[in-house]
Amino acid sequence: MFKHKLRDLRRERKLTQDALAKLLNVGKTTICFLETGVREPSVEMLFKVAKVFGVTTDWLMEDDSITIKERPQVNTVTIIGRGGTYTTIQLKDDEINELKKIAQEMYDNDKKDK
Repeated sequence: MFKHKLRDLRRERKLTQDALAKLLNVGKTTICFLETGVREPSVEMLFKVAKVFGVTTDWLMEDDSITIKERPQVNTVTIIGRGGTYTTIQLKDDEINELKKIAQEMYDNDKKDK
């Protein structure tokens, strides 16, 4: 349920209800109501929460059978090193855009060489 996921995400990031309220540009009472189920999130609120925590709106609204550890990540890149080692990191929107530019340049240069 959304209320559990919101609370768990907030706690995972070590945010107070007040701090999260400021990030989402709402009152602390709104966060309290959302976490206790007194209120259901609006579509706008769903998008805000998804963006702040880097999750999908689908995952936020799914049932609790998918744990917080299994949630899909948004804006993540997996870097594969030599020997098969890898790490997954979360990127900010501007970092994702920079990677897209680099990939496009590489693609364009490859097309020119053929």
